[in-house]
Amino acid sequence: MGGEIEELKSNLKESFLKIKEDIAILNQEIYNLKRDYEKVLEQNISLRNGLKLDKETVRNIVRETVNDLTKKSDFNERLIRKIKRNKRIIIKNRILELADEKKYSLPEMKDVIVDHEKLCSKATFYRYADKLTQENMLSILRIQEKEIVAKIYSSSNPNSI
Repeated sequence: MGGEIEELKSNLKESFLKIKEDIAILNQEIYNLKRDYEKVLEQNISLRNGLKLDKETVRNIVRETVNDLTKKSDFNERLIRKIKRNKRIIIKNRILELADEKKYSLPEMKDVIVDHEKLCSKATFYRYADKLTQENMLSILRIQEKEIVAKIYSSSNPNSI
């Protein structure tokens, strides 16, 4: 019986030693995690401090953004002015392009240019079409019951407006 007690004591000591080792390992892991947490916390605080913007910095950012938008706006305005200056030529060329296809009536061309492409008003479209007809660049052909607009090519300058 004395041998059994000694064996139990020995087994109990081994079990407690293993528990102590496990506790020591866990304590080391906890220490490492705390150290890592403190590092991350310090980094977080330094990042937050680095992101604080003073009023002057914010003003400069806003000023730069407004200047960029103004530059883009100036470009758009110049482009619109250029298109407006050449609008008459653009519309007449578009009328001649459609007439060259020889499949549209004048009202159908009006639908394309005025209603779909929104290049000009109805009155302006008919004014340009009349002008092109008077300049002998357009002709209205009657085929069966339908009137078709056709482009007239002149021998002197086939691409003139």
